[in-house]
Amino acid sequence: MGGDNIALGLLAVLAAMLVAAAISDIRHRSISNRLNGSIALLAIPFWLAIGLHPWPDMAIQIGVSLAVIMVFAVFFALNMMGGGDVKLVAALALWSPFDLPRS
Repeated sequence: MGGDNIALGLLAVLAAMLVAAAISDIRHRSISNRLNGSIALLAIPFWLAIGLHPWPDMAIQIGVSLAVIMVFAVFFALNMMGGGDVKLVAALALWSPFDLPRS
């Protein structure tokens, strides 16, 4: 039960950080690298709280995030998204548990 409370607390912190990112983006048209990095790093205690294993679960999360940043980098190259937005989407991909079917 303690892990559930920690996970919920971390999700609340994530929500506050996303509000801060939205405000920053609206006001200054940029999202700081420090905020994006903090969101990405806080995914690690979230993984531990929800019981992900280092292999293969956490490795899959990192792989999915790398795939997301490569796809969205194309949108950045086409001037359809800003760099901070692309990094934010990749950081958020770390927070979305990605389950592969296991045999």
